[in-house]
Amino acid sequence: MEVAEMPPVPKPTAQRVRRHKRVVDTPLTAPESPRRVPEWRRASSKWHPAARDWYLSLRESGQAFYYQPSDRMAAWFLAEQMSRVLADPEAKASSYDSVMRGMEQLLCTERSRRSAHVELAPPGASSRLPGESTSSAGEQRAAEVARGVAHLDEARRRLSGS
Repeated sequence: MEVAEMPPVPKPTAQRVRRHKRVVDTPLTAPESPRRVPEWRRASSKWHPAARDWYLSLRESGQAFYYQPSDRMAAWFLAEQMSRVLADPEAKASSYDSVMRGMEQLLCTERSRRSAHVELAPPGASSRLPGESTSSAGEQRAAEVARGVAHLDEARRRLSGS
């Protein structure tokens, strides 16, 4: 049985050469202004320490800005599953693999964030590249999210400039 190879990981924005740059290709960046973060379920005191640490760190991660209630519930469920796998000395590799796949779906790895065109900058760092305009599509999208835009067509029109 042959193992399928993964597609190449996109390069970070700073390393990309854009010959035919389109607005939709601009990666999303989380805005630096704080947003009211919805409640997360409490981490269980019964979880394995590594699962608990992962769950607590995920709440503070930059990608958490984009999480919906179902994503937060998936994170809680994944921490529960991770705890069970780590506590089981006879856990199979497929159990570890399912945990890792869940982490990738929640954009917990650099590879998964690049594939989703989401780049996280350290706090206080500018998300713009030298020479880039001050109003990238990612910044416009972040502003739309912050304002809670309910009409997607209107937001798309503004982002495309038409």
